[in-house]
Amino acid sequence: MSKVLVREPIAEAGIRLLQERGFDVDVDADSDLAETIGRYDAIVVRSATKLTAELIERGERLKVIGRAGVGVDNVDVDAA
Repeated sequence: MSKVLVREPIAEAGIRLLQERGFDVDVDADSDLAETIGRYDAIVVRSATKLTAELIERGERLKVIGRAGVGVDNVDVDAA
């Protein structure tokens, strides 16, 4: 089962949708992202989480970065 980290608040309906599709979803805005990102296949962020090249590199299992909202100025797109 793929693990998804929802790093910032999103609608409960969005979380339910992921769960209904068979994803194991953790909602966690407080842990040290550098320490936890490696456990996940996908991450959902909004504007407050900055996904730097270093963080993305630590996400050894990451296949998907989902950005809820507009723009990707907080995601190092080249590293992704």
